[in-house]
Parts: sequence; C-alpha cells; structure tokens
Amino acid sequence: YGPSVPYLYTKTGVKRGVINRIHHGLKAFLRYHGAIPFRWQQFFDVNDENEMYTHVLPYSHYDILNSCGPDPDVCCQYDFKRINHFTCSNAAPVPITDSNIRKRALILEKAFLKMSLQQGSNILLSVWGDDFRYAELEEWYQQYDNLILLFDYINKNSKRTKI
Repeated sequence: YGPSVPYLYTKTGVKRGVINRIHHGLKAFLRYHGAIPFRWQQFFDVNDENEMYTHVLPYSHYDILNSCGPDPDVCCQYDFKRINHFTCSNAAPVPITDSNIRKRALILEKAFLKMSLQQGSNILLSVWGDDFRYAELEEWYQQYDNLILLFDYINKNSKRTKI
C-alpha cells in the first residue's frame, strides 16, 4: 500500500475499503490510537478530494479466530465448523442450544465489546471466515444456524449491543 492507492481508487469511484496485510506493529499503533477505521489520502490532498474511508482488520488475519475480538481462544469457540472438522487449543465450539445460549451469547457480546473499545467505535466490521471457508454447504449451515441464534438472543436481551 502507498499514498497513491486512495487517489487511484477514488478516481475509479471507490470511496471505502478494507485492508489487512500491514505490519503488526502498525496495526497495534492504529488500535491504540483508535484509528482502525481512518480516512486514507495523499499527504498533499489538503481539500480531502481523494480520501478513502478505510477499515483495517484489527488482528493478524481475516479468519474467524481473529474476527470477534482480541482473544483467538474465545473466537475459536464460535467457529462452528470446528465442531467436527478442526480443533481449538482451548475450549471447543459447541452447538447453540436453549440450555447454553445465554452463556454463549454473553461471552460473544463481551468479545465484541472489547473489540469495540479497542477500535473506539460502536460500529464493528467482523469478517467471519476466510478464502478457504464456506466451500461446502455443511459449513454454511453450521455457521448460520448457530450464529443467528446468538445474534437474535443478543438483539433481544442486550441493552448495549445490536447486531
């Protein structure tokens, strides 16, 4: 990436973007300063004519382990393909049921809130997967069927979070 990128993109009509592959030290700096979303422009663009609203994915990768907050062990518990295909180093994901939904929703909401505080925003972009995921119909159902239960529960029961 360089300062010409926002100029070239805005000239083609692109006004917003998401980037990931930048040095981890720069990501940490942006997180610390609440600049995960920022206006990217050339240094000499004093009129903001060619700025591009840019969101930096805040953690090391765009997989599920790095999508719900700063703790991959927590996020791993919400990668529902891992119920029967992969493993987690800590607690394994479990299907969402009536008996565990409250606990599971509170943990996920807390992870999102940590991410929100780090980014200095009450609006989050949470990328749920990567370029090697959702290749089989089974995973679509595993992720959607469990996540929709959690999201609906959070939306119905939380006063501070809406998904």
